[in-house]
Amino acid sequence: MPGNSKPRKAYRPRPIGRPVLDRMRNDLILPAYSALETLRTGTDPDALESARHTLAALLDYLWVALTRSGRDVATTEAGLEALRGLIARHQRTGAWRCTGSELAALRASVIEADQVLPLLRTDQLTAAMVAVLAAMDRMAFHVETRP
Repeated sequence: MPGNSKPRKAYRPRPIGRPVLDRMRNDLILPAYSALETLRTGTDPDALESARHTLAALLDYLWVALTRSGRDVATTEAGLEALRGLIARHQRTGAWRCTGSELAALRASVIEADQVLPLLRTDQLTAAMVAVLAAMDRMAFHVETRP
């Protein structure tokens, strides 16, 4: 009979909190700048929808990371609100076009993301990505099981 009857806790590695370096920053920010340009000048509906998804992912990740780290999220929330307006207009009209104020809000939120990323750590970003993906999975499950 073993000396300790209490089961061992399962090993779960934690993300390491390192500074966000240029490569990770570029992987997150450069597609967002490209998406902004696509929303501004693009005409292909698939490219416009993809650009919207790219910006939504970045802003969702950033909002969660900033909220958990206790930083200001006003500019990020303005960008998310602009995306909500874009989605609502698409449902009404079928077009993925932004107004000038929506583009300005999205541009400001991406610029803020570019400036604030070096102040965050990789573990904060990883935890935010996991949280957003888990929330999306829960939403997809609820949508699929709805009658």
